[in-house]
Amino acid sequence: EQSIATDQQFAQAHFNRGLLLLKQRNYAEGWVEYDWRWQTPQFVPFKCDKPLWEGEDISDKTILVHSEQGNGDHIMFWRFLPMLADRCKEIIYFGPENLAPLVAEIPGVSQSRIPGALSKDLFDVYCPLMSLPRHLGITLENLPAPEKYVNIPKQVVVSELKGDLKIGLAWAGSATHVNDANRSMPLADMLKVTEGIEAQFYSLQMPIGAEDRELLQQHGVTDLEPELPGYARTAALVEQMDLVISVDTAIAHLAAALGKETWILLGANSDWRWHLEGDESEWYPTARLYRLGEDKKWSSLITSVNADLKNK
Repeated sequence: EQSIATDQQFAQAHFNRGLLLLKQRNYAEGWVEYDWRWQTPQFVPFKCDKPLWEGEDISDKTILVHSEQGNGDHIMFWRFLPMLADRCKEIIYFGPENLAPLVAEIPGVSQSRIPGALSKDLFDVYCPLMSLPRHLGITLENLPAPEKYVNIPKQVVVSELKGDLKIGLAWAGSATHVNDANRSMPLADMLKVTEGIEAQFYSLQMPIGAEDRELLQQHGVTDLEPELPGYARTAALVEQMDLVISVDTAIAHLAAALGKETWILLGANSDWRWHLEGDESEWYPTARLYRLGEDKKWSSLITSVNADLKNK
């Protein structure tokens, strides 16, 4: 705030303030500051000669919503599309190919487009996906949190998984993520969750190196990597799980958005959306949050998760 008082146009300070406000559950002010991200070096604005939607009446207009940031962010913010559909004539969603079949199933999405040439005659206004809550007036009080809002396209076919109790595991996010060192764990730590548990464990991780593949085999964990390409296929496999245990990555968002019981393991300095304390999330009714203790050791957290599994 002192930085902003010194320079009202200091975009990075505004963006950082937005992240802090969101982390403190102050969504009304947080979304406004969060929009300064487009004026910082780490974000590249969508180039378009149509007007940016800022909450005005668009009941007779077609809006293009373009995805941004990581796959988990896309999945998490799809919940706002049905609300937007009530306020416009039509929604065209513009996002990555690996998510296109899933977002096409979201109620209110008329067209799911992948990157490429886009005729400007198709839409009247546009909006970044993660700016929707600002313009829809989203606070903690009216945040939509359906138990399930992602559906699998009927044409998607995957293997039938075996086991009376099927548990999916994901222990690492994208290595290029700015906070990856705090959110990913070694596979050896995650595998401790399987000790003494009568269940069939499945790896939902992709990609996997030769060393980790060998470790999975030694612990009797089925590697699903060959079937995972494309999030619709991944979703069809997750749909068969009884429980998914994952670090803060797209798999956690996908499982929770499918209404699956999801245990999300949070590292030090967890993302704003998980706030500072508590084991529940206002975003996902079926999720349970586990936070690193003061020792900041994944092995200690996994011991606690394993104990809860034994009592399940």
